[in-house]
Amino acid sequence: MKPWDVKHIRQYPGEDTKACIVFIHGFGGDVKKTWGKFPDLMREDKAVFGGWDIVSIGYPSGFLPDLLAGWWSAKPDIPALTGALVTAVKHELGRYDTFAIIAHSMGGLIVQKALVDASEFCDKVQRVVLFGTPSGGLIKAQKAKCFTRSEFHRAAVQMAKGSPFLEQLRADWKGQGFLEKPPFYFINVAGYADNFVPKTSSHNPFRKAADQPANTYGPRVALETVPGHHLQIVKPRSKKNMSYKVVRNWFKSVHVLPKVGSGRVDLQRAAFRAKIRQWKDGEADLDEPTRIELALAYDATGDRDRAIMILELVAKPGSDTLGTLGGRYKRRWRGMRQQADYKRAVALYKKAYYAAKKEEDLGQLYYAAINRAYLYRVMGGAHPSPSKRAKWEEWANLTLEYCAEAKKLEMGKPTMWRLASEAEAHLILEDTKVALEKYRAVRRCEPETWQLSSTFDQAIHLCQVMEDAKTEAALRNL
Repeated sequence: MKPWDVKHIRQYPGEDTKACIVFIHGFGGDVKKTWGKFPDLMREDKAVFGGWDIVSIGYPSGFLPDLLAGWWSAKPDIPALTGALVTAVKHELGRYDTFAIIAHSMGGLIVQKALVDASEFCDKVQRVVLFGTPSGGLIKAQKAKCFTRSEFHRAAVQMAKGSPFLEQLRADWKGQGFLEKPPFYFINVAGYADNFVPKTSSHNPFRKAADQPANTYGPRVALETVPGHHLQIVKPRSKKNMSYKVVRNWFKSVHVLPKVGSGRVDLQRAAFRAKIRQWKDGEADLDEPTRIELALAYDATGDRDRAIMILELVAKPGSDTLGTLGGRYKRRWRGMRQQADYKRAVALYKKAYYAAKKEEDLGQLYYAAINRAYLYRVMGGAHPSPSKRAKWEEWANLTLEYCAEAKKLEMGKPTMWRLASEAEAHLILEDTKVALEKYRAVRRCEPETWQLSSTFDQAIHLCQVMEDAKTEAALRNL
């Protein structure tokens, strides 16, 4: 076996797929046997995992040294395996733009090390699932010190509780902010009958991160416990298995719209992270449009507070900056429900509206108007007073007026944001038939994933406030 053996489980023939799920086994594991039916179940489950290629990669490992393989003569430890993994991904899987990593046992330590050591690798990883990984160390592994003449010695000693390797790994994760705001979605799965890697070792290093408040679009750290011992937890026999359900539901729930797919969502996040890498060092000198792009990238990758700070520092903001900043406060209000954020969002959209009037910018006028209508509507509840209703109806109708003027300038090619603003205005005015037609037109524009998410997330929220389950269901089926 080569240092890293790549087994392709699914590749879409004739398609330039850019998203890849990668399985990585643990010590003593096998590129195929470790996972049982897990990769095959995912391959068959196209409703959730369609659009992803799937590979399993492995390395030679075991209790006894391979006397015929010269590569093992160096007794590779976890850092050496990490370097080999990064190299294998770069050269064997270099065509992919985004990865979801599923790792077992020591494989999870290799992945954690790669994420802090190799920025290019980390930038492409949007999801990490660890099964039975001894992130807090193993007491049993300390006994491996007696195996001084086998390659088992180095890796086992590094997995021991309190080892210098693990202490440094935990410090590196903390130092890079992965415990507070990881740039990837992260789920850690323990087996409640796992006597080799107890739940405390698997979960405790990340418990503080899992307790962080959720952000509307940002990454979340999740800790899960499933039935089975150390080997059983990665061998689901059917889609009813809890380990499989945890992974499946997690791929579905991480801000994935119906009929969009998690692979497409992750590719969008990878593009945003590339923008952050490109501009963050010269952030203070960016022009206003680029500063807006950077703020949107930070927001979409989970650092909304950073996005807000970048926009708040603009000395003389125009309508676009004011509206974008209002959107960050609006989304933070939805996640945290702080009244101050709601008031700040309303005030910023008001400023954006008057700035747009001064600039004679129709696009910013209908953008500010529809967001004021939305904010007034969601605070009105299911049974609003006549005065509250009049307020959001005024702004919804103003939105339609500005959209009508903007349409005249489009020269027959509709813009996605104008259609989305019209759709939302009709939804607020309870003209659901026209609203749904407009939302269908939005889909036909083939918008970027974040644009689609923003549009339909807000529409669905409105339906929930209005207690309109029928229209919500119709939106989800578009």
